[in-house]
Amino acid sequence: MTHAESLSIKTDYIWINEINNFNEGKEIIENAFYDYNNIRPHSTLDYYSPMQFLDKWNNDSSFREKYRAFLKNLKDGYRRRKHNYYRRSMINVS
Repeated sequence: MTHAESLSIKTDYIWINEINNFNEGKEIIENAFYDYNNIRPHSTLDYYSPMQFLDKWNNDSSFREKYRAFLKNLKDGYRRRKHNYYRRSMINVS
């Protein structure tokens, strides 16, 4: 979980509730993780919730092809940036 996601769970679930005991806190946190892992849209899933994404993935072959191409482009971009970073770091600027 990233720092931004952690703050969202705090602000969206924990800080807005009065938690009186461990069990109440545990239930709130479990609900937060359920929402995050099933209900909330994710940018890396083309702004679908995980459940929506899984349904589209399982039932729409054109969606799978489009998403696979998206992932390939993403990986290629990471590789290019990594290669360029190492190439720049090897340049002697003296």
